[in-house]
Amino acid sequence: MKDKILYVWFQLALGVCNRLAGEICSKFDGIADVYDCTDFSFLGEEKEKYIKRLENKDTSEAFEVLKKCESMGVGLVGYYDEGYPASLKKIKIPPAVLYYIGDFRDLESMPRVAIVGSRKMTDYGKSVTEHFAYTLSQSGACIVSGLAKGIDTAAHRGAIKADGYTVAVLGNPIGDVYPKENLKAFETLYKRGLVVSEMYPGCPRTKGDFPNRNRIISAISDAVLVAEAGETSGSLITARHATEQGKM
Repeated sequence: MKDKILYVWFQLALGVCNRLAGEICSKFDGIADVYDCTDFSFLGEEKEKYIKRLENKDTSEAFEVLKKCESMGVGLVGYYDEGYPASLKKIKIPPAVLYYIGDFRDLESMPRVAIVGSRKMTDYGKSVTEHFAYTLSQSGACIVSGLAKGIDTAAHRGAIKADGYTVAVLGNPIGDVYPKENLKAFETLYKRGLVVSEMYPGCPRTKGDFPNRNRIISAISDAVLVAEAGETSGSLITARHATEQGKM
């Protein structure tokens, strides 16, 4: 319980998707050590606003966030926890915390393939995506996507049809259903898969939320398959992250 509060405190101090999270975590052995630290001057004078937040040890706001998580059935895994995917620690901006609903398994114990693509998919794109997801799932692969309209939803659907394990990485706060028409898909994944986000319930939104989540999709996957995408598609951001991370 204490560590969970400290993880939320740490994330609230830095904000979501902050490069400092990985830098700080690499210097300490646990989240309690981060919390107990009283001198963050190693971050540099230009990071003064974050230093002040980290030196403020008030956890009351974190406690309220954690209470909301518990009331919604939301779990969390932090940077130092055993279940935190090791692959996320290797990227430039690892999330300090992952919030989740569903069956959180050891992701490193299975092959993981991300399937992403356009929200405005064609019938052919839908068919091919479901086929790949179904076949890969039957072979024991975990299908990772973003639960957006179009290709993402088709990928999750193919995995579920194969009775496989699938992970949805959200670009919005955990517990929010977006888009609304995907309510049934969310409910199915809560019961038969995993939904994760680095954004806590009620987390403020920014324009960078969806591009930011793409780095997580590629990082936790061994390979990324772009089924169908336009020139400005966010799926190509995921592919670029995958290339930078040395993925296929």
